[in-house]
Amino acid sequence: MDPAPLLPEPQKAALTGLIDRAEKRGLAQRSPVPGDRRALQVTLTDEGHQAATAFHAEVSAELGHLTAPLADGDREHFRSTMAEIITRCRASSGPDRR
Repeated sequence: MDPAPLLPEPQKAALTGLIDRAEKRGLAQRSPVPGDRRALQVTLTDEGHQAATAFHAEVSAELGHLTAPLADGDREHFRSTMAEIITRCRASSGPDRR
């Protein structure tokens, strides 16, 4: 499902600007969508994948530091709650928006 029609105009512009900046930095590229000449798909470049992987590692490490003082049960509760939030977001946004 294409999220653009669901976004208010200012968010569409912000999303376009974000993609423009990522593309200029070599992190993403646009390509046509077969069968829909109005649509473009955005994919990460190899450099974009590397940046995303590095970002994920940094966030994971920081979350580890932030949750380290918690008791094991509290840390597991936090983890399972976050996993549930992610699952629900993915389910509500459809298979094309991960």
